[in-house]
Order: sequence, then structure tokens, then C-alpha cells
Amino acid sequence: PWYVAKIIADNFDTLPENVISLLFKLDERDFVAWGVERNIQGKFYKLSENLRNEFVKLAEKNSTAWRVALTIKDNFDRFPKDVRYELLIKLAEKDSAARYVTGAIIGNFNELPADVKGLLFKLTDKDSTAMYVAWAIEENFDKLPGDVRNQLLLKLAEKDKANVVEALVMVVKKHLNEIPQKVISRIQKSGYAPGY
Repeated sequence: PWYVAKIIADNFDTLPENVISLLFKLDERDFVAWGVERNIQGKFYKLSENLRNEFVKLAEKNSTAWRVALTIKDNFDRFPKDVRYELLIKLAEKDSAARYVTGAIIGNFNELPADVKGLLFKLTDKDSTAMYVAWAIEENFDKLPGDVRNQLLLKLAEKDKANVVEALVMVVKKHLNEIPQKVISRIQKSGYAPGY
């Protein structure tokens, strides 16, 4: 089945809709999901309503949610606003997609409505996803308004998870002069912090 998916994926633009829909059916087998996401990029506007709905369904599966989130993160402006917002909200519930959801939100923070921006705080609250928020802050430090960034850093600093504290250490190392003292003190108390 992977070779069928590859043939469809490689000829995505030239095939009729009923053949393209096979790619979504094959996508139910997780090992061919790459073909769907890879070829939706930049073509979402061209898809029929039925095929758009099939793509949105991929966000519901744990095994494919991260691929959908990565596709949105890497092609943010190529999706209609309502679709990307709906998908980000849905994907924020999936731990498997959290890394890319946080990257998409922080990387495009100023373009998002308040409810989507608020997802960062929900992801920060969850022990299983807080680390991804810290990483995304480290990678996109200047893309967040200072007050939001500091609120997130303070919430992250309350976590006792080693992976979160280690990610915070990386943020502090790069941006020591811009980090609230409370965050620095918390990291120093944790015992994870190398010398500054």
C-alpha cells in the first residue's frame, strides 16, 4: 500500500478527486500518512469540501495529528484562517501534536485570535506538553510579546519536571538579561542550572 500512496502523492495535482480520496483511505494505515500531509501543503484551497473534511479528520487521530500540526506550522499562511484556527484548537488536545502546535502559535502569535493564543497557557499547564512550550519560546523568543512570554516562563518555572527545567535553562542561557528574576531563581533552586 505504501507504493500506491506514493504514486498518488507524486501525482496529486493531476489525478481526479476519487483517486485522491484513496490517499485518505490509505492514510487510515498510519505508515502512508506522509503522502497526505506532504501534498496538502499549498493545495488546500484547491481541494473539494469532501477532501478538506478528510484532511481535518486526520487531526483527530493520535497517530496522524502530529503530521497535520507540522503541516500547519510549516505552511501556516497557505491554509484558510478558519481552518487553521479550528485545527490548532483541535490539535492542542493531542499530546502528539503539541510540539508543532506550540511552534505554530508562537511563530504566528500576532496573527491569532485570543482563544488560539490562550492555548499556550493550556499547553503550559499540562506536564506532558509544557516542555514543548519552553522549546518553542527558546526558538521564537522575540516573536512573543514580553508580557506573554514572561507569564509563560513563570508558569513553566513552577513545573518540577526535569525536561521542562532543562528547556528553561536553554532559554535563560540565550536570553539571561530578558528573563524575570523569579524564573532564574526557580531554575537555580532546581539544581538543574549550570553556572551563568
